[in-house]
Formats: sequence, C-alpha cells, structure tokens
Amino acid sequence: MVESKGTPRALFVRYFSGGRVSMLTLTLVTAVILAACGGSDTSDAPPNISFRLPTDNAIVPPTFTVIMGVDKLFVVEPAGDARGDAGHFHILIDTDLISPGKEIPDDEQHLHFDDGSTEAEITVSPGSHLLRLQFADGNNRALERNERAVARDIFITVAEDAPAQGVRFVSPTDGATVPPTFDVLMSATGLVVEKPAEVREGTGHLHILLDTNFIPAGAVIPSGEEDDQHIHLQDGSTVASISLSPGSHTVRIQFADSLDIALQGDQFRDEITVNVAFGRGVQQVMFVEPLDGATVPETFTVKMAAVGLPVEPAGVVREGAGHMHILVNESFVLEVIPNDETHIHLDEGQLSTELSLEPGTYSLRLQMANGSHQAVVGDQYRDEITITVE
Repeated sequence: MVESKGTPRALFVRYFSGGRVSMLTLTLVTAVILAACGGSDTSDAPPNISFRLPTDNAIVPPTFTVIMGVDKLFVVEPAGDARGDAGHFHILIDTDLISPGKEIPDDEQHLHFDDGSTEAEITVSPGSHLLRLQFADGNNRALERNERAVARDIFITVAEDAPAQGVRFVSPTDGATVPPTFDVLMSATGLVVEKPAEVREGTGHLHILLDTNFIPAGAVIPSGEEDDQHIHLQDGSTVASISLSPGSHTVRIQFADSLDIALQGDQFRDEITVNVAFGRGVQQVMFVEPLDGATVPETFTVKMAAVGLPVEPAGVVREGAGHMHILVNESFVLEVIPNDETHIHLDEGQLSTELSLEPGTYSLRLQMANGSHQAVVGDQYRDEITITVE
C-alpha cells in the first residue's frame, strides 16, 4: 500500500504476488482534493497559508530563502489599514503564535513583511528551529480565523554545510528495520515541492523508486497502473505510506519537474536500504552496527537508525523527534540524560560515531531524547546490545 499523506491525499492500493508488489492503482479522495486544490466553487472554504520553501524537516544553510504562499480568499498587501481578508505575512522563530486580535511584536523572533512580500532571505543560527508563518491584518493584528487558515508550522535544521538544493529521506534512515507498512518522510532544500503546473526552475515533485535504479537526467520517470516501482507524488506530498514484502529493499527518491522529467545532479536524489520484518514498530530507534553479541576492536564504529522518528540536532523540543544518546554500561535514563564519558550525546543529529573502549564485555544502550536532552518515554525510543571488545 502506498498512501501519500500530503494535501490533497492520494491512496495507492498494492497487491502482493510472488513475494513482491505487483500492481498499483490510484484513487483520489475527491473531497480532500477539492478542499485543498480549490477545485470546488465553495466560497466559504477556509484559506490556506503555507511555506512553499523550505519544506518541513529541511536542512538549510544559515541564510536561506523563504517563499510564502496563500490560497483563495486572502489578499497579500502592504501594512496599512485593516480591511476584510487582506493582510501580510509574519515569520515567528522558536516562539508561540500570537493570539487572534493581538498585535504581533516586531523583534528578532517576529519577522514582519510589511511591504507585502511573499519571498525573502532570512538568517537563523545553526541548530534545530521551529518556524511559524502567521497572517495578520494591516495593523499587524493576528487574524481571528481558525488556526489552519492563518498559521503554519515547519521544523528546519540549520547547518553551515547544508546544500543550496537537495532532497533527502528524513525517515526511515539508512539501515533501518521497518514493518511491512511504514511511512516515508522526505524533505527538500531550495526546491518548491508542488502539484504539477508549468515547468519552472527549482519546482517539481517527488517520486519514490522501489528496488529500481534512478532515472537518467532528462528522461521521463515511468508511470502507469502496471508500474509498481515508480510512485509519483503529484499532489506535492513529502510523506507517503508504503508496503513491502519482508526482506531487504532499496528505496530511492528522485525529484523531477512538472513533466516528470528527471533533473540533472545528485542533489535531486537520495537512497536508503531498509530491512522489512514482521513484528517491528512503526516508530523505533535501533543499532545497525555492531550487531548484538558482536566482537569488535578497541576502536569501532557505531551506526544507528530510526523509523517513524525524525532525528535532528538538539534545540527545539517537539513530539516524536530528537537526537541519539549512547549509554555505556549504564541503565536507561528517565529524566534529563547526563553528559559524561558513559552518556554520549550526539547533539548534531549524528547517526554514526566512533567509540574507543578497553577490552571487555559491555552493554550499549541507545536512547532518544528531545531537544532539551529529556529522555523520551517508551520502548520505541530505546535499543540495547551486548558487545565484546578485544
């Protein structure tokens, strides 16, 4: 099964034959499409503001472009007199939304676009951050409408070495063991992910490729009811649910323009290998290397993975996301994880690190904590192995 979880929603039904997926059908959920795409004449449908760039979970450089979008009823115009459904955008950084009817402050955490602009460059310090987009009237008062209409949230990671453009898997991460049906979460940097429209530089949509090679640049990514390996997310989704038979699979994502033509460059591609197994949780952190019971040299690499859980640098606290910690001969922690020689923090969101241990037998425990290093409660946020160091 493949279900895109963007807006609008597409439902892909897959059937299994001979141990692998054999047929793909696409059913559009009409009511959702009409609400999201403006395909209905219903004049009271709520307007919808959004970050068109960057996407949720994007990794961006410290200075990056933001493109803001609005559907249907709102008119974007410079600040001035408050009137009807007109107003302008504000970006809130790591802070709460302003209550309806209240004036939005003007400071480093509340960026005003009083000139009516819908595109700007902003600079944010390295780390994990929450960006909120809020629409307000000509007097900078937050509009008194439902939150879906006037506010949007995304989480980003700011990194000095982030590419100007690129796509990536957010979850699962490479090497993860996943259940037969699992969510694929993706993000894009410097690219507008949208429904097919006219071909424009820097815009397009994502495709998931199952156990098949990338499509050469300039070629059209295949599609069709009988094609079970090339999944087109033409609704502009960055989340999809897929089902695969047990075993090892290579999952690739590829960005293409509105005509499904693959773009030139490795920045428009990413790939992971997952192992599908029954009995695995839809959310889980895990050791990938070394395996439980392994014998390793005194200096060795530890690799980790996650499924259903974004792994990001310390900073912003959000539900179901965080960073890894390795506990050496220590019990799992219930509160804030200490930072010492036996409680190793991977604050930058790393999924691999080198350890050096003296010869002996050790228990290694993996634990996810939120952006404030508070241990997240639940067995899905833990894993443990025993190793012997020679």
